[in-house]
Amino acid sequence: MIHTNPDGTIANVPNSTTIGAGVTIDPSAQVSSNVEIHDRVYIHEGADIRSNVVIGIDSGIGAGTTIGSGARIGKNSCISAGVFISGRATIDADTTIEAGAYIREGVVIKENAKIRGNVYIGRNTHIDEGSNIGAGAYISAEASIGTRTNIGEGAWIKDSARIGAGVTIGEGARIQNGSVIGTNEVVIAFNGLRWKVTIYNNNNTPSMKIGCQFHTIEAWEEFDDAKISNMSPDASEFWAIYKRLLIPLAQTHCAAQPSQAAKA
Repeated sequence: MIHTNPDGTIANVPNSTTIGAGVTIDPSAQVSSNVEIHDRVYIHEGADIRSNVVIGIDSGIGAGTTIGSGARIGKNSCISAGVFISGRATIDADTTIEAGAYIREGVVIKENAKIRGNVYIGRNTHIDEGSNIGAGAYISAEASIGTRTNIGEGAWIKDSARIGAGVTIGEGARIQNGSVIGTNEVVIAFNGLRWKVTIYNNNNTPSMKIGCQFHTIEAWEEFDDAKISNMSPDASEFWAIYKRLLIPLAQTHCAAQPSQAAKA
């Protein structure tokens, strides 16, 4: 299929591509099958957009950037040149990712986050809204970065570390595996199900991480079947069985934690 850009240049894309109004695709960019490109997206020269990617309205994909299969890019996001975003990553609205960043599979970056140049983010890491990750920072797998957190340039956050909301980590800091900084302790965690489940009292907001999906309990309660099924092919079956157990468990234990702390 031939796509005509607003400036009159043309780009060849698969017939399965969905393209909104005012989209520009540089003729040298590569777009694979079943890609969904919303209004006014700009894809620069040499970019590689792989299959089943969704790019939200008014977003820009920089020169030479690769967006892996199944990734989701939210509206008004700016992905700079030379970025690599692996498959199944989710980049929410109004996010900025600067040049040279490398985002591994299963990463979730929430809205208004800023990822500075040459940052590495390991698989299944969750970065909450409004956070700022300094240039050259290295965040290993399965980490969790809270809302409006600042990670300094060149900092190293190792596997499964949890950084709470509003925390500032200085330049060049080293946070060890499994560290918990500036947030309430884990309430309960267990590994006997299809995915590891961890329940947190995250700044007095009950939250739960199932596999790589980290959300508040309120959000988990509100997710519909479509949202759950998009998380993983077998997520719907899992949630149909365990929702009635996990939601009350999280609410009960998180409610009990402050009174236990007061007694101590």
